[in-house]
Amino acid sequence: MAEVPASGAASGAGTEATFIAAHKVRTGKSASGKPRAAGGMGTGGDASAAMVGSLAAKAIAAATAANDYDLAGNAPGSAAAAKAAQESSHRLVELVARLFRIRTAATSWRVGAAGERMVGRRLRRLEARGWRVLHAVPLRSGGDIDHLVIGPGGVFTINTKHHADASIRIGTYVVWVNGTQYKYQQKSLQEARNAESCLGRAVGFPVEVTPMLAFIKARTLTMSLSPGQVMVTSGETIHRTLRRLPTALDRETQDAIYAVARRSRTWLS
Repeated sequence: MAEVPASGAASGAGTEATFIAAHKVRTGKSASGKPRAAGGMGTGGDASAAMVGSLAAKAIAAATAANDYDLAGNAPGSAAAAKAAQESSHRLVELVARLFRIRTAATSWRVGAAGERMVGRRLRRLEARGWRVLHAVPLRSGGDIDHLVIGPGGVFTINTKHHADASIRIGTYVVWVNGTQYKYQQKSLQEARNAESCLGRAVGFPVEVTPMLAFIKARTLTMSLSPGQVMVTSGETIHRTLRRLPTALDRETQDAIYAVARRSRTWLS
């Protein structure tokens, strides 16, 4: 139960090691970090570049239907900020809440949006290395995926949690924030499974998606138990955590997945 500071260059080193080890187990990597040879998703998969390219072209054509739009322009935290604005429509209530330091739904959404913007800035650093990042991906349920990341290391749905100066302890099924339990892993798993369904249907081959929790501005981040299928990391070091992962997807497969992931129709139809 060694504590891992959640900020700074060395902050997340233990967390990153746990993340990468768990990721290798989930995705079937060998101890050397080489991608698995089956399933058509890794560099040694069965899907040829030509087939993947053809599927990507078909997916792009299908995604140009009416009412479809490009999600690449979505800013990090934009969905949460919009919900905060909706909740802030009663200005008198908001004024009283601020005066007495009462946390309202609007406050929670504003804090969430700020956390997503901070994580979004870290994720932007991956783009220079060929990773693709989408933010505020809308879902039919009315919710959204905070961040969807596609790169050499795989496909990830990232759920950002902004708990400033909090002591966070990670269990297999629950997270304790200053002693209070939250079932964050359950939502993260549901998001990833939903993303696998939406992306696989749109692109034409199975897509494995890894759920991830990113805690931003926490005072400490402690791994008390294995986080199970959900990867956990500090929001401050998330770009380094992802960058260090072994290669799981070739470029053609990344391109095909991103081509459909950026279309709203993939998620809303």
